[in-house]
Amino acid sequence: MTGIDIVRSQILIAKGHHLSDPEIFLKSQDDVRLNGFAIQCRVTTEDPRTTLRPTTAP
Repeated sequence: MTGIDIVRSQILIAKGHHLSDPEIFLKSQDDVRLNGFAIQCRVTTEDPRTTLRPTTAP
């Protein structure tokens, strides 16, 4: 959507890289351009027999 690997950039910044580092591919929030839409869905179940802990069992 942005053309930038945002997770990679976040990891590099957390490791101490500066925004000016060319590996990060952006210098400010203004460099992030959106091209389209994305949606993420997660389906989880909770088991009432185990105090509503998540489960994958049918």
